[in-house]
Amino acid sequence: MPSRRQNVSRRVTVSLNQSYSGESNPDSYALRIEWTRPADLDNCAGAGDRTIQMTQNVSLSNGQAITVDGDAGLRVALVRKD
Repeated sequence: MPSRRQNVSRRVTVSLNQSYSGESNPDSYALRIEWTRPADLDNCAGAGDRTIQMTQNVSLSNGQAITVDGDAGLRVALVRKD
């Protein structure tokens, strides 16, 4: 009988903070993403989670849309609307 995981843990945290390095640039941001998902139980007898963390500086002006891709199919789309 296949094992079933009782507590499935999924969590996505997105943090976007204006960043200032040297000159003041109102379009410069520090993006931090953390994605936690269950481990692939077909290949992992024990339970557990897998977490991907990504930190990236992005430029995002008013009306602009960007997409950031990470590992394992992680994709975050941002649109700035002032």
